[in-house]
Amino acid sequence: MTPEDKRFFEFVNAALPKGRYAAALNDTDYVFVRRTVPKTGFFKGKSVIQYQMAERWGTCYVFEGDTGRLERYFTSPVSVDILKLIVMDYKRAALAYARELEQCARCGIHLTDEISRANMVGPECIKHWPWMPDLAAREREKAESR
Repeated sequence: MTPEDKRFFEFVNAALPKGRYAAALNDTDYVFVRRTVPKTGFFKGKSVIQYQMAERWGTCYVFEGDTGRLERYFTSPVSVDILKLIVMDYKRAALAYARELEQCARCGIHLTDEISRANMVGPECIKHWPWMPDLAAREREKAESR
């Protein structure tokens, strides 16, 4: 990793909320990514970027904010360019995740009731991401006007 990459990950760590995101590779394909800070286990307390493989998550990057240490896992399909797409508009990337997978973009639970599906965020997570319902409504209106 270059010093520029390290600075970028410091920015990602500060600017990208913990949650789940989708980056469009083309009109039909997405890469699904999450940023998390585990409370237990090997990566406890570290900022972890992971990609979704079916029902599992693979680790892409681990950033230790206190030491500045950054690790990249070689099996990662998530490039710095994909992360830049997500960080540039993380709210729309979160909305894309929820829309494509019908899961809350903050915590990953399946969106089961009509209100949660309309808001694109679960009933508990809406307290933390209050911007999501308005963004979802604007996106629906844009889609309907086409």
